[in-house]
Amino acid sequence: MTLGSARRGVLRAMLALVALCVMSPGWLESASAGNRFSIKGRGSGLFPGIPGDLVISIRNPYSFAIVVHGVVVVPENASDDCRAANVSSPGVTEDVRVKPDTTLKVTVPITLRSKAPRGCQDASFPLSFTGTATRP
Repeated sequence: MTLGSARRGVLRAMLALVALCVMSPGWLESASAGNRFSIKGRGSGLFPGIPGDLVISIRNPYSFAIVVHGVVVVPENASDDCRAANVSSPGVTEDVRVKPDTTLKVTVPITLRSKAPRGCQDASFPLSFTGTATRP
């Protein structure tokens, strides 16, 4: 795949999947099933070998601040011709503090392999996210 053909077939990773959010045991007492912090992500404009932006939104529904101890990004296959191994992101590698009842947006790189197959042109990659949070 040449950069020219990649520009003609801009790869879009338009993503918005609710994450699996893991809570520390101290939280389980105060968190109902529908009242957990959530992680979503949205990225676009991937070109082979050139990092794009993945905007990760971390929602804190609580009346107190939380500290999220990293976010792991797990790509899934875009299709049989475009496997998950063709896209990667380091996710959020540092602790981030999210104020009460707010959403924090963090931008991290996301990259399509430089030798991604033609089947990845115009592909959408489902992503899931995991993270652990504690009360500071």
